[in-house]
Amino acid sequence: MDAGKTHTALSLIMGLRQQGLRVAAIKLTGTATGKDTWNMLDAGACVALDFVDGGFPSTYLCSGDELLGLHHLLLAHASSHKPDYVVVEIADGLLQNETAALLQNRRFTRSIDAWVFAAGDPLGAAGGVRVMREWGIEPLAISGIVSMSALGIRETQLATELPCLTAQGLQYGELNPQLLGVKSASAISIGA
Repeated sequence: MDAGKTHTALSLIMGLRQQGLRVAAIKLTGTATGKDTWNMLDAGACVALDFVDGGFPSTYLCSGDELLGLHHLLLAHASSHKPDYVVVEIADGLLQNETAALLQNRRFTRSIDAWVFAAGDPLGAAGGVRVMREWGIEPLAISGIVSMSALGIRETQLATELPCLTAQGLQYGELNPQLLGVKSASAISIGA
């Protein structure tokens, strides 16, 4: 929580929009507030959906099958808007039960083409990336609160051997060349 996931998602949306691409946004897990999807629309998403649109006021204690079904439902609805990309935000903590269930489900992870992990500090980035790699997930980059200082960026890059990009860098499209390389499907997930 408070690692900068939503701001990272907004920044990715803005960066892809800079390229003239249509971007849909999904907040797959969490507790309903509405604020995040409104911010995604403000960032330029052609549609912004969350779990409430799938009938869930919260995804707390949802089973892996329920979350997978919700993911497919929201992805199908977002796809009906003909986006070039879909940015999917997953809430709070890799080790949180619902998030861990999703990230260890091959049917879910195969539906995601590129991963960006939002972390609060270098140690969190190093530990999170280690867990993701153990689960067979290789992020393209790290972002989030950790990218707000030069020292945080440097330590994160040394610890993970991944680029650590600021929100501004994402907004200016620094990750776009790698994202355009996975254009075949269209889902980007913000790490928990």
